[in-house]
Amino acid sequence: MNYFPYNSDLAKAIAAEFIRLEGGSINKMKLIKLMYLLDRTAIVEEGYAVIGGKYVSMKLGPVVSPLLNDLNECNWPGFHLSERKYDVSIEQADYGSDLISEWLRELIQRVYSEFGSMNKWELSDYTHANCPEWMDPGSSSAPIDIRQIAGELADEVDAFACELTSLSR
Repeated sequence: MNYFPYNSDLAKAIAAEFIRLEGGSINKMKLIKLMYLLDRTAIVEEGYAVIGGKYVSMKLGPVVSPLLNDLNECNWPGFHLSERKYDVSIEQADYGSDLISEWLRELIQRVYSEFGSMNKWELSDYTHANCPEWMDPGSSSAPIDIRQIAGELADEVDAFACELTSLSR
């Protein structure tokens, strides 16, 4: 199964932008859903992922697996999980904003404008109903092939991801 290489530094910068838009703190599940929807939109519209990594279906919806790991393990300096690990906050507003192009900044804003008013449960329900690549994995997880996300661009996306994956090894 091909996938786009995961870019942790860019994921961190994008997460910081969503946290900033949310006012300095965001529910972790909401952040994970917003970032999945951002990557999904980039794949569907442009034929490539911004964050990359392996995608999986989980009970509460699709996720970018390495992003989930980074947030669960709090791997990014300056990012903090609340005591109960439900909310993510940052110490400062700028975490790699120089990595974010104008196109990506507009995409972040567009995704936040469309989905930012939803809570984590509404986003979970939305991804269940509107992301056909998601399937209920029961109590486990199931891989999502980028071809399922890409739809009509599946062949082009698959070839591009295969090329990038081989270059990153």
